[in-house]
Amino acid sequence: MHPWIGAGPEDQRHILSELGLQSIDDLFASIPAAVCVEGLELPPARDEDWIRRAFGEMAAPLSILGNAFIRLFQMTVIPYVAVSLITAIGSLNYRDAKELALKALLLDPFVHNLRRAKSLLDDILTYNKKYETMF
Repeated sequence: MHPWIGAGPEDQRHILSELGLQSIDDLFASIPAAVCVEGLELPPARDEDWIRRAFGEMAAPLSILGNAFIRLFQMTVIPYVAVSLITAIGSLNYRDAKELALKALLLDPFVHNLRRAKSLLDDILTYNKKYETMF
């Protein structure tokens, strides 16, 4: 049974048999009559496209506020995060920086194990040795 699609007749029979019931009416028989509503008149069901169009039209004016919020977020939070990351990475000692680079390499889907990640990192460090600065 798909999570977004209602149970079909076969699924309903299986669920009812698991619960030890014969019909859907048996499932709702234990609900007290005082909480049941008779003759509830609901509007006809709408499909997802109709709802998307109706609410999309109503929400369109809010897109200006949404865009402004995202722009403000980009202007304030993202530079702070970038500066914090650069400062944190810049303050690492050589061993910690190498360990962080190794962890980053392990996140690569083409690096399947630790031995391969260490080999790649050693190759990268060897190639870039000429650019290494010493303070």
